[in-house]
Amino acid sequence: MSPSGADAVFGTPPGGPMPWGHETRKVQVTGKSTHIISLPKRWVDALGVQAGDLFDILPRQDGTLLLRPRTSRLPVDEGTLRLDARMGHERLLRRFVAAYVAGWTQVRLAGTDGLGLAEVHRLRRLTHSVIGPQVVDETAETVTLRIQSDPGSFLPIAGLQRLAVLTEEVHHGPDHGAGSREEALKVHGLIMKQCRQALVDAAFADRIRVDPVDAAGHLGVADALAAVARLPPTPHAALGHIRDALDAYVAVDMDEAERVLDAVGAPAEAAGPAAIMLDRAADMASAAVTRSLVQARRLRSTS
Repeated sequence: MSPSGADAVFGTPPGGPMPWGHETRKVQVTGKSTHIISLPKRWVDALGVQAGDLFDILPRQDGTLLLRPRTSRLPVDEGTLRLDARMGHERLLRRFVAAYVAGWTQVRLAGTDGLGLAEVHRLRRLTHSVIGPQVVDETAETVTLRIQSDPGSFLPIAGLQRLAVLTEEVHHGPDHGAGSREEALKVHGLIMKQCRQALVDAAFADRIRVDPVDAAGHLGVADALAAVARLPPTPHAALGHIRDALDAYVAVDMDEAERVLDAVGAPAEAAGPAAIMLDRAADMASAAVTRSLVQARRLRSTS
């Protein structure tokens, strides 16, 4: 517990480093054509690998091989957030979203002096902040939330397109876009979760068809869209540049991305939310240019 008793976070997020460093192994040849590399004992012990276990071997674009056990015996990723009445809802929400993005599958929320009815109600509200959490246990001291959504259930590109639609509804929809803003931030949280997991889990990255460069680009575009979704409703022409920049990113269209950059870089009378929209459109268009160059290099390397 931290000295204040309010801000401590316990638990190990998934994808953390194994407790040892680099190892070098020599290829052994048996028979006439069978090549063998032994597995590091500490890794075998950590994962509980046993004789007869099945592994998938996946070739990567960079020439490496991904070795993945069919059955993982690693513990469930979970942790505890401790809070007291002095912790405001926004700080609690930030902590919970961070745990969600970090990949915790179960989050236990504990009060330093037990939980009153008001605290339990406040904690239940967290289930509406991201996609997938459900209350699975309540006691006088803790509320436990389990993250039941599968971050690989849809591709990040589809998530970006959905996020863009919701962001536009924030500025053109009824009721000042409040419902669309809430949904947009949920989708943003799921994309952050996907990109973070893709950076630390090569098998998951293959499943959602991204590599680390893709993940970084997707995350940048998602952050730009979320920034626009957080703005007060502002039906400005800059929203058209946001839409065009996303189209360029999805289509890997460098020419369209550069047209957006030329448009938002031209002198314009914009201030406040409109200026932020133009800046975010430029960020997205720049990400589209980078994605186009990376794609072109990949095509050259495989030709």
